[in-house]
Amino acid sequence: MGLAFIGWQFLYFAYSWAASGKTFGMAVFGIRVVRPDGTDASWRQALVRTLALPLGFLLSGSDFLGIILGDKRRALYDVIAGTTVVYSWDARAARLRFLPAADPLPIVLPCTVGPCGRRMRSGFAEPRHGARSRGIPRLRGSGHQ
Repeated sequence: MGLAFIGWQFLYFAYSWAASGKTFGMAVFGIRVVRPDGTDASWRQALVRTLALPLGFLLSGSDFLGIILGDKRRALYDVIAGTTVVYSWDARAARLRFLPAADPLPIVLPCTVGPCGRRMRSGFAEPRHGARSRGIPRLRGSGHQ
């Protein structure tokens, strides 16, 4: 069972880094693995990075000192694999697109037609007489009585 779990994790990391440069967690944080020149990491680099990843745990996390103190901010497994981690956050893609777009508020413009032209400041037609009795309110401050 333990060997299957290790194999699954190996495939998860190696495949994710080789295919898209990021795992699911990296995508959430907007980071990805690339070569130092900014191009996509190769399959070989993804495999080497995956094999070198446990070194961080074997060295009690001291390989992460390179991220904090190093001038290139690379961990030991990044140095071994010849990769680096960069921010890839796209501000437009970061919007929550699954939420429905809010209806735009009407823009209140100065009245261009006047009180006789049956136009309100927002540009929409004013309700006809008698509409008030049906419960349709008029905008306050529209200049029309």
